[in-house]
Amino acid sequence: MYSAAFKVIEKQFIGNEEWKHKILKNGKSHDAKSLEKHLISGLNFPPSQYWLHLQSMLPPLTPFHYSMYLEGRHFTYGRFFPVEYVQSALKLGMPIKNAREMDIQELIRIIEAKGVRYDEYWTKAYARYGMSHRALSNWNAKDFTRVIVNGKTVAKSGDFKLLKENADDILKGDKLALQNYGRPYTEGGRPSGNFYKYAKKKVLPVFLSDDSGTK
Repeated sequence: MYSAAFKVIEKQFIGNEEWKHKILKNGKSHDAKSLEKHLISGLNFPPSQYWLHLQSMLPPLTPFHYSMYLEGRHFTYGRFFPVEYVQSALKLGMPIKNAREMDIQELIRIIEAKGVRYDEYWTKAYARYGMSHRALSNWNAKDFTRVIVNGKTVAKSGDFKLLKENADDILKGDKLALQNYGRPYTEGGRPSGNFYKYAKKKVLPVFLSDDSGTK
């Protein structure tokens, strides 16, 4: 999944010279090899969209999401699992009996007992995410017409004149302007994409089992 996700990022974003020049600091000097070390990748548990999925993001974060990061509300400790941690846990090759019924903190403790410490992986990854954002961020204040203060108050960019506008509406507008999902948009300005909502009936293969045969 990690490799597949990065290939999409490489093709749709890194391979777009106009995008690189606008979004990345010193954009033209970057290629896929130099940018992969900045990739933010991991899993949320409980998952955000009702099923477990791998998130893959190439910084910079948007100003809104970087604000969330600084406030400790993004890539939340105990809920976000960096891909480096997941890969190291899987490399243990250790089946865990009744894992699906366990609390996530109990799983973390079992894996930690084998030498893979969630605290260490998360702390290192979280610090790197901020450094990668600052290293790559190329946002220009001239590209913004509004400033959101304390998550609620909306002001005009430049003179900071307070405006009677809804912060959530501003954020939704930014999302529609920046995202590549669902393009081309409908006449009503909404994404045109869809998702496959039918689960596969075929059971996944068994990768590990304990001595008793428990999967």
